[in-house]
Amino acid sequence: MMHGTLSEEGANRYLWSLRSFYDFLFLGGVVDVCTPRLIKGRAPNERLPKVLSRETVQKLMAATDNIRDRAIFEVLYATGCRIGELAEARIEHFNLRDRSLRVRGKGSERTVYFGPRVQRLLKKYIGDRTQGFLLRPLEREQHGCVNFNNRGWVGYWNEYKDGVRRRRSVYLGGKRLTRAAAVKLFHQKITIPPTSSSRPNRPLTTTGIARVIELAANRAGTGRITAHMLRHSCATHLLEEGADIRYIQELLGHKSLRTTAIYTKVTPHALKKTYDKYHPTGASHARKKNGR
Repeated sequence: MMHGTLSEEGANRYLWSLRSFYDFLFLGGVVDVCTPRLIKGRAPNERLPKVLSRETVQKLMAATDNIRDRAIFEVLYATGCRIGELAEARIEHFNLRDRSLRVRGKGSERTVYFGPRVQRLLKKYIGDRTQGFLLRPLEREQHGCVNFNNRGWVGYWNEYKDGVRRRRSVYLGGKRLTRAAAVKLFHQKITIPPTSSSRPNRPLTTTGIARVIELAANRAGTGRITAHMLRHSCATHLLEEGADIRYIQELLGHKSLRTTAIYTKVTPHALKKTYDKYHPTGASHARKKNGR
């Protein structure tokens, strides 16, 4: 027995299940009519997207601790890309001169844009790379180890070349050396490279991007943040600055203008700003009439 009130979505799920079950019974000749088909589902409750303030976005960016993670926030917020589109973005898809990126999401391609600040950051992050995925897992540090065998103290580390890992070692000295002295000598003699992936162009996954956002949100103390909130914030802030909603639709890759129109409900002051600027009776026109 169920207690409490079902949400619109929950009630519709139960109804859809009953419809499927009765369709099965009807096709098998068990029942003469599919009764749940006569019941109208509940109208879905339209949820407004959660939008971050500009101050919160800046706090998140400041909470990153490396250039790659900063690039994740900058590109998501600047372009309004979906998290999957960013994960699949390749260096070849970027045009840094025109400050544009070609992305593919939900079966269609579109061009998104970013500003000079993101352009400078991407140039620094990409460096001399000319192809491959934009975002890659960070190379982890290895510290090596020192062990004593029958001959004496030996230092070990891994070396990576052309995606192949090789184990390396160096003799440090005999029994007269203490462990502390052997470790010190090891780090004096060997510069240990960071670890490398066996697949050097392995992309950062959507799970990896989500984890970066989660860690930055924890550091910034902003509560739970998702990549889609940055997408919503991009669209909302564009609308607040007076951007045409049809252009926002194109930038976000929405098939229907109705999907984009939800942002007008979370930024009513943006509509007032547009009205004041363009309507003959708006505040801007009134100031011009009064010679201000």
